[in-house]
Amino acid sequence: MQIRKVFFWLHLAAGCIAGAIVLLMSVTGAMLTYERHLTSVTGGRGSYHMEFSHYDEVPSHQQQKIIAASKAERGQAVEEQA
Repeated sequence: MQIRKVFFWLHLAAGCIAGAIVLLMSVTGAMLTYERHLTSVTGGRGSYHMEFSHYDEVPSHQQQKIIAASKAERGQAVEEQA
């Protein structure tokens, strides 16, 4: 019965990841075709430009979780902080 739970969670995780990838690709695809559509609709007068805005700092309590998870994934010792 335990193996069914493992397969369930693996299947659920794989499905969520696949869904996120499909969503990401559809959103970015729509953004990339928007400029061509806008230009054709406006007879060449309209334009659209997409550029990177900024990075945001990760809150310190989340930084520690991310660093610990990354170190654990690599098999490195995780340091305890007080």
